[in-house]
Amino acid sequence: MHPHSTPSAHRADQLQGAKLLEQVFSAAVDAFILCDSAGRITMCNGAVMKLFGYQPDELYGTNVSILIPEPDAEHHDAYIERHLSTGRQRVMGKARLLQARHKHGHLIPVSLAVTRIGVGEQTMFSTIIRDASQQVSRTQQLQRRNEELHIQASINTIIQESTGVRDLLDRALRCLIGLEALSVKQKAGAFMIESCSEQDLQKSGCGGCKSAMAQSGSASAGDKALKLYHTVGKFSDAFLEFESWVPLGSCLCGRTALSGEVIISPDCFEDPRHEHTFEGMPPHGHYIIPLKARRTVFGVIFLYTEPHPADDLHRVSLLETIGVQLGCAIERLKAEERLRASQKRLLELASRDTLTGIFNRRSVLIALRRARLKASSGDGPVCVALMDIDHFKFINDTRGHAGGDQVLIELTRRVQSALRSGDTLGRYGGEEFLVIMPGMGLEQGQQVAQRLLEAISGTPFDVAGGPLRVTASIGVTQCGARTSDDTDQEAIKRADDALYDAKHQGRARVVAR
Repeated sequence: MHPHSTPSAHRADQLQGAKLLEQVFSAAVDAFILCDSAGRITMCNGAVMKLFGYQPDELYGTNVSILIPEPDAEHHDAYIERHLSTGRQRVMGKARLLQARHKHGHLIPVSLAVTRIGVGEQTMFSTIIRDASQQVSRTQQLQRRNEELHIQASINTIIQESTGVRDLLDRALRCLIGLEALSVKQKAGAFMIESCSEQDLQKSGCGGCKSAMAQSGSASAGDKALKLYHTVGKFSDAFLEFESWVPLGSCLCGRTALSGEVIISPDCFEDPRHEHTFEGMPPHGHYIIPLKARRTVFGVIFLYTEPHPADDLHRVSLLETIGVQLGCAIERLKAEERLRASQKRLLELASRDTLTGIFNRRSVLIALRRARLKASSGDGPVCVALMDIDHFKFINDTRGHAGGDQVLIELTRRVQSALRSGDTLGRYGGEEFLVIMPGMGLEQGQQVAQRLLEAISGTPFDVAGGPLRVTASIGVTQCGARTSDDTDQEAIKRADDALYDAKHQGRARVVAR
């Protein structure tokens, strides 16, 4: 007591302080509950109504477990008794995040702190409770965002490691069905948009789908459809056959391919868009994801879920992102495939004779060098034959250059048919051809060369101006059994010398050197 204050003034100060404390207590944003040692509520403020839906006088005298969900509510009194008997403070003095029970039965996230206080000889427990909905929501959003980033990072890793479109889709599908955050079943597949025919659709069982859509005008009449490209998980043979082709606009996948938009289907039996059903098919939902890059849809991924999967803006956005990631990767891989095909084609054009399609002079000389090096390394001899069409100038003069070209093409076909798969034929000059026969000695080479002559002269050539009998002369030599300084040009010179001898001996014959 202040030395100059009176007892009555002191009591007034106490009353004023108590009223002020009561006003602060009532106006507090956080809920405040005071319980006795038996867990009965003896005091609470107005914030309890806003948080739990109870008026304060509804709670007075009731056990605080009324605000606690099961199974914790059942054991709450035992917790208090254990604390009073042992002094252990598992909860006391600590802020905790947990679920509380609203008057109407639903659960609400709250943050609370319990403090043990003494009032005279009584033990009381004060609890300050705060609505944690926003905190939990932020935590959930952060967790969801982390999960989404993890999924996107996983897809990016797969994209970097994939060697082709099929490899990419296989890895991606296996990744997606293994992600706990997506909650999908262990089966999925991918369609790619490709050119198709009516026969393709009829074989797949979807011919009627396209006919019906064409009549209704719901799909384009183009020659493209969805081809079942890859699946993971267990699918029946009937499903794989029926779904081998799906018209654009048909069922869930066809609709996604046509619109370029994600479809989340709640239940195959409740969704009218799910037009393809099978006997014994269990209820399920779907995530249908377009594989899209720069507004171009390349295909569709379908994931199986339990009925009524998560369907919100966050889930749709995540699925769209996955589709764009994979779509851009597919676009790049397809461009690389086209580039490799073009490079291969250019290489073929650079290495092939444009008329006959066999190796040109440069390429057949490269083939000779490789065969000769292998022969000199111990892979056995290699036989080289130089062939020249007899009287080819006379053929050009009497049958024209078109007739001469026909002779060159047909001779090439006959010679190739008579050679082994490992032999090489190339056009060495105008009417000269070089034949490389690995693993073959001189005597065997002569025998093969003789068969070539018989294949050429056995039946007349069908050329402009009527049937024409064509003959050739061949010079044969061997590489690999000679000295180490034997070169490509030396081998060809020996074959050329042998060819010269064949010409001077009357043509239509084989000479070896």
